[in-house]
Parts: sequence; structure tokens; C-alpha cells
Amino acid sequence: MKSRDTDEYDVFLSYQRNAADFVRPIAEALLSIGVKAWFNEYEILIEGQDAFWEAIENGLHHSKRLVYFSDKRYPDRGCCRR
Repeated sequence: MKSRDTDEYDVFLSYQRNAADFVRPIAEALLSIGVKAWFNEYEILIEGQDAFWEAIENGLHHSKRLVYFSDKRYPDRGCCRR
């Protein structure tokens, strides 16, 4: 897992795994114009569930804004509530 403790992100992109194909072009567009976007696929090398949640919490803590991509079911999922 990459350590980004001192870096700050402009935006944290929150989404369900099945929405990655939708969110990825948005992340790429933001990055191409210099917006530091926290996007799961670019920030996490999964080393287990604890490392996954630690990376997400670190990304949220070091982001100025949150953009939340959702469907009707996402807010009720455990991963979203956490």
C-alpha cells in the first residue's frame, strides 16, 4: 500500500466496485487537468481487508472534498456506512 500521509487530495471519489468503469474516466479527466483525485484503483494495492480500510480512511482524511457516486442500494451497504 502506498503511503500518502503528507499528501493532500483535492477530491476523494467514492463509488461501488461495480461502478469503477463509470468513475474511471472521470478520475482520469480530473487527473489530466491537475486535480489530485483519490481513486481506489490508483491508490490501493490490496494487502488484506485491514489495509484496504486503512487506505480508504487515509484518503478520506487527506481529501478536501468528497464526490459520491451512488445508486439506490449503495447507502445501505456496509462498506458505504463504514
